[in-house]
Amino acid sequence: LHVIRLSVCADAPGSYVFSDGQTLGGLRYCQQFKLQPHSILGDTDPQNTDFGKWVEGYFDIVYDMGIIDASFEVGNENDCLSTWIHPTTDMSDDSIFVAYTKMYAQCSDALKCFKKRRPYGTYNYKLGGAAACFAQFTLRVMQWAKENDHIFDFASWHHYGAVSTNDHLQKNIAAVKAMYDIPVWLTEVSYDPWMNANMSKDAVDWVTQFFPVKNVDVLIWLIDCYQDGHGAGLWMEDGTPSPMGEVILRHI
Repeated sequence: LHVIRLSVCADAPGSYVFSDGQTLGGLRYCQQFKLQPHSILGDTDPQNTDFGKWVEGYFDIVYDMGIIDASFEVGNENDCLSTWIHPTTDMSDDSIFVAYTKMYAQCSDALKCFKKRRPYGTYNYKLGGAAACFAQFTLRVMQWAKENDHIFDFASWHHYGAVSTNDHLQKNIAAVKAMYDIPVWLTEVSYDPWMNANMSKDAVDWVTQFFPVKNVDVLIWLIDCYQDGHGAGLWMEDGTPSPMGEVILRHI
């Protein structure tokens, strides 16, 4: 296990001082076992919030703990209205992109400020996004970031797949590589149970074809428990691997 995924949280709304809660507890776990923390800023209101303070405070803590490798992912499916606190109800509304890029710009500027304040020492801290539902949104953000000289170390999105979506995934990955050739991170991956009524069989068929996925630098699997009629779980209730879990174990 190289990456542990955390969600950023603070003491209270408007507070950017991290307490001995979820974030610090997870970072201490990473410190103890020499894991790379991968933290996410998402599910938050873009209005009247200085997101840069979250990023700068996070990397200050990571730096002081002596953690050399860490990443910060800006957003969590912000192109999907279900997780984006935003007044619009129109998926084509450009204000979603405008609100997200404003948030990302604050985070990028904060990491630049951190590096100026702490120019010494060996560390490898990354910033990227957009942790999108759809790769097209990430491609648009990536182009904007590069054109505006923002830090954009990796292009990320979420992939819930089925047999019918594997070719589409590879085309999206190729589009990123063709545009800027930066690392591709699939930061939430699992089988999509809505794609096929015969979930258990299709899940096994999909994951068998999914590996080895090409040109993906980081892949974070969403782990779930197997349930009747739902083939996406990696283990059974008794702790043994599910049919899909057995396939994955053969590839890691």
